[in-house]
Amino acid sequence: MRLRRLVATFALLLVAGTANAAPAWSATAPAALADAAPTDLLARLDSGQSAVVTLLGDSTGDEDDEWFHALAVWLARLNPGHHTTYQAWSDRDKAYGDAADLGGSAGSGPSLAIYNGSVAGKSADYALGQLAKLTEQPSDLYVINYSHNKGAVATYPEYATLAGELRAEHPAAGIVPVLQNPEDGPGKTEEQIAAHAQRIQIIRTLAGDNRWPVIDAWNAFRADPRPLDELLLDGIHPTPAGQSIWLAVAQRVFLDQSAQGNWTDCPTGTPATGGYLCLWDNTNYDNGHLRRSYETLRNTRTAGILGCWNLTGSSYSSGFSAYDSASSWALRKNPDSATRYQVQIFDWINCNTEGNSRTYVVDQDYAAADLRTIGWNNTAASVRVTLAP
Repeated sequence: MRLRRLVATFALLLVAGTANAAPAWSATAPAALADAAPTDLLARLDSGQSAVVTLLGDSTGDEDDEWFHALAVWLARLNPGHHTTYQAWSDRDKAYGDAADLGGSAGSGPSLAIYNGSVAGKSADYALGQLAKLTEQPSDLYVINYSHNKGAVATYPEYATLAGELRAEHPAAGIVPVLQNPEDGPGKTEEQIAAHAQRIQIIRTLAGDNRWPVIDAWNAFRADPRPLDELLLDGIHPTPAGQSIWLAVAQRVFLDQSAQGNWTDCPTGTPATGGYLCLWDNTNYDNGHLRRSYETLRNTRTAGILGCWNLTGSSYSSGFSAYDSASSWALRKNPDSATRYQVQIFDWINCNTEGNSRTYVVDQDYAAADLRTIGWNNTAASVRVTLAP
C-alpha cells in the first residue's frame, strides 16, 4: 500500500457552560471526522478493488486541458495496476462518449472508471433533469462542481436537492462538493460577484452540515498572491495557472492533506492584549478566521453595554460575513498576563441574554472544533468581554 499521510485529529471539546462557571474540557476526546470519501477511494484502489468516480459540473471542468481530466490522469498514474478509463458526457447525445484509456491494461484485473458529466453553461438543475442517465453507472464517489451560471441569484436550492438525491439513490457513495473559483472580471457586475460568493457559502455550509470534504478552489484562488485577472481568462474560467491551483487542491483532498487549521492558530497575544478570542467559519478551525484581543473587546461599547461587540459588519479572512456563522472557536489566555477575563458568546445581537449564550472564565485555553458537539447551533451574533469576578 502506498505511503499516505496519516492525520490524527483530536478535538478539544467544551461542555456547555453556565453563567460565571468555567466549562470542563477534555484533551483526549477524538474529533468527529468528516466524510473521508476521497481517501477511502484511494484505500479501495490500494487494496486492489475496482472503483468508479463521477463528476457533475460545468465548463470549469469539462475539457481535457482542465483540472478534472488532469486529476483523472494523476489517479491513473497512482494506480498503474488498474485499467483506468475516462468518458465525457455528450449533451447532444445525452450519453457518455467512448471510453479513453488512461493507463493499465484491459483484462480481468481491477478497473478505475472515471465519468465526466460536465456541460458548459449548465448548473445543478441540469444535472437533476438528466440524473438517471448521468449516474446510470453507480459511482463510489460523486464530485459536484457547480456554482457559476446563476447570474445574480444568491440562493441555490437546486444544489441541495441534487446532493440529496445523490445521497438517497447512492447511500454508500461519497459526495465531494467543489467550491469553485471566485468570479471577477469584465462582464460581471458587483451584484453577480456578490451572489456567487453567497452561493459558495451556501455550498460550504451544506458540506459542513453533512461532513462532506470539499475541494476548496475558492480559498486557494483568494490566497494566491497573483491578481485574479492572471488566474481567470474571462472572469470565470481559469487560466492554465488557475487550473494548476485547482488541481493541486483536489490532489491534496484525495491524499488527505487539505490545509485544515489548528486551534493553536489562535494567538496567545501579549500581556497588553490579554489573549484572543478566535472564530472560524468552518469546523476544525478551517478556512476563514476572525481574531479579537480581549482588551480590544473589553473597551468596546454596543447598545450602551461596555465590552459588548456585535459581529454584524465583520468578516472572516475568507471574506465571508462572520455574523451568525461561526462553526468553531478558541479562547487563548496570555500566560504572562495575570488578568482573568470573562468571555460571553451570544446567538443574539447586543449581548442579549434572552437568547442562547455561553460564559467562560479564561483561566486556561479552551477550544471547540465543531460547535455542534457542545450543543451550540453554529451561530454567533455578539460577544462580551469583561474582567472576571
